[in-house]
Amino acid sequence: MKRIVSAVSLLAIVLALAWHFRLHEELLSRLRPSTVTRAKSTDAPAAPREPAPVEARAETAAFQLALYYLPKATKPARPVLDALLPRYPALRLAASKDDPEATVRIAAIPLAEYRPPTVDSLKYSGRGLSDAQAEALQKCDEHLVLDFRYQPADGYAVLREAHELLLALARETGGLLWDEETRELFTPEAWKERRIDPWKGPRPVAPTQFTIHLYRSDDLLRAITLGMAKLGLPDLVVEDLPASSSDSVGSLINLAAQTLLEKGRLDAPGRLHLDVAALEDGSERERLTKTYEKDATGKADLTLVAGTRDEGDPANRLWEIDFPLAGHPTRLEAQN
Repeated sequence: MKRIVSAVSLLAIVLALAWHFRLHEELLSRLRPSTVTRAKSTDAPAAPREPAPVEARAETAAFQLALYYLPKATKPARPVLDALLPRYPALRLAASKDDPEATVRIAAIPLAEYRPPTVDSLKYSGRGLSDAQAEALQKCDEHLVLDFRYQPADGYAVLREAHELLLALARETGGLLWDEETRELFTPEAWKERRIDPWKGPRPVAPTQFTIHLYRSDDLLRAITLGMAKLGLPDLVVEDLPASSSDSVGSLINLAAQTLLEKGRLDAPGRLHLDVAALEDGSERERLTKTYEKDATGKADLTLVAGTRDEGDPANRLWEIDFPLAGHPTRLEAQN
């Protein structure tokens, strides 16, 4: 299980237009030194990268959600879980270890191996928590961890009902909600606002299901998503971006993620055609249209290649949004 690395120094910057990152005004993006040596954007161009395959959507999506208590549940969580499950027809609790039809399992992970985030970590990963809740969480003596699996090709009912179930559980048992894939901790109110309320159609709004972290890579930044595995999609990374481009890169990642969610595949190996006007989700289409600069078309052909993994990256497929030189002398100029 991945946890926020406390051994490295974490510096925070507030993105000027944080809405592009779907994280609102209180999210601080983390910066840490990269552990992978990368070519500078001014270096000679590297060898051609392996293009991402056409099929983007995984056959099976798996994710883990949990509840932490302050310090114990207000009522036993397991009976509440059993009572709530019949409300959610897409969620079938495993009847045995090898139950092939199960979409949810109780993960028997000791609390000693699944400690909640520290007070310092919650400055970056806490959503809606008060200082008192952050402090009380350090004395947590009870938790509940649930694993979910589903086939994205069959729709997203399991994903939606999983979020609704956790919200109901949290409200009835006094818990805080942990998303292991995005490494965020929510109050019930923040969970409802971020994960559930924006979901109006048959599929979620992609950026509401993941977060974007910024890491220092020498004198430039590295932006990477966490949480795309919940959608059965690869996480996306952009290497070597200046801080001044963080807002536009955030919008580009959001658009690419929403396009991948709606299409489920690339238009050709390594190529994804973006078209804001063609998005099926009206809220994302309207939001992104409002970010247009003069003469913007809302269309582009994106290059996606196999990403280079770094310490702390999500345990998921990783695709890099690449910027071929195409006549530009440096990679940074091509990106701009």
